[in-house]
Amino acid sequence: MRARTILTYILLGTFLISVIFSFYYKISPTVDAKAYTRIARNMVAGLGYIEHIENAGHIADDDAIVRVGPGYEFFLAGLYLITGGQNLPIVWIAQALLHVLTAFFVYKIALLLFSDRENHTQMALLAAGIIGFFPDLVVVGGMLLAETLFLTLFTAAVYFSLLFLKEWLRSHLYLTSILWGLAALVRPTAIPMALLLAGVLAYRKNWASAAIVLLPTILFIGSWSARNSLVYGRPLFTTTAGSYALWVGNNAGATGGYDKTPQIQELIDTHHSIELSKKAFGDYFAFLIHRPFKFIELQFRKAVLYFSLLRPMGLWIYLADKPIDRVITLGLSITATALLFIFGFAGAYHFFHRNIRDNVFLFGMFILQPFVVIPTYVETRYRYPLYIFLALFASFTISLILKRAISRKVILWVCLLFFLISVIDVAYSQQIFRERIKELRSEFILL
Repeated sequence: MRARTILTYILLGTFLISVIFSFYYKISPTVDAKAYTRIARNMVAGLGYIEHIENAGHIADDDAIVRVGPGYEFFLAGLYLITGGQNLPIVWIAQALLHVLTAFFVYKIALLLFSDRENHTQMALLAAGIIGFFPDLVVVGGMLLAETLFLTLFTAAVYFSLLFLKEWLRSHLYLTSILWGLAALVRPTAIPMALLLAGVLAYRKNWASAAIVLLPTILFIGSWSARNSLVYGRPLFTTTAGSYALWVGNNAGATGGYDKTPQIQELIDTHHSIELSKKAFGDYFAFLIHRPFKFIELQFRKAVLYFSLLRPMGLWIYLADKPIDRVITLGLSITATALLFIFGFAGAYHFFHRNIRDNVFLFGMFILQPFVVIPTYVETRYRYPLYIFLALFASFTISLILKRAISRKVILWVCLLFFLISVIDVAYSQQIFRERIKELRSEFILL
């Protein structure tokens, strides 16, 4: 009963801090968020899946297909349909509830993973609290971005996958398969996770269950791909976002992040993404074949960017001309990120070092997170699915520290590793860090 009370307080606190943040800053949709909003509004108005209203009746002329989706766009459209139009407060509240669900499923996953330990309930509560109050996830919940919905579906899918592998109930299998399919509609990076689960089941000769896991993903993604292929007159796998991401993240002028060269930007501004997708793939493979060492070096650079502790939240447009708020956001984000990575990876080492054979699926899920991002380009928010696992293992580390059952050398080595990665990140991106520090100084001077 005491654990339920604490969990209730954690979930209530998660909801309140998310709602308070959203209503305090009232972040207006920009860039991707603005595009998602336009697409959702146009769907509700019966104009089809288009971003620009002038393309109504001529869907093939519209470039909404360059946006990752359509899961989040359909989610927004559903909210707009219910509320009679664009209603940001309703979206903020809905996303706060989604964040609560994410924290709840993290709690449930922790109970499964640590069920053989005496203090498993306390560890589960701590993991839920880490996710619920993590600064980056609270911030992104106040924006109209796909991450909040994806994390909820992703975490729920992980939980029911683990539950099915433990109890082998058909009801869990059906729910798991649907959740992976829905998550894939929001972000295709969920597809490798569904394939991993199907692979584990196939290895165990459970062919029927493996097929059931993949069926909703194949139906959902296949239907969307078929629709887009027919509308745009050429074979497409989901959208053109994949080829676009590979192109931006892998070229001679790429920096590892969302930094487009002037040449690529000019082509994007003047051409439809359907026209560019073929060139994007061609340029990607040409870069891979003709400059293999540069390609390999760029993958290393993106890996450094992914694991760097110096990539916090706080550089969003909504904080422009708010230097104090920006510094607070940056400080909270970088501190929380550093602790999460250090404690999380230390805990992952201890957890998998002793019983990796019994947790093959979980281990595969853990190591897949960077591998589904690094081949394209890296942004801080693309690391969030990894945070789910790091929160679980961070709670494990803290439990071991309290029991004095963890080697200090492990934590020190992990600290040293991430310090080294962050130093390499600074060496790679000196100009970017200088510009950000200069920008922050100028904002304080104006203040």
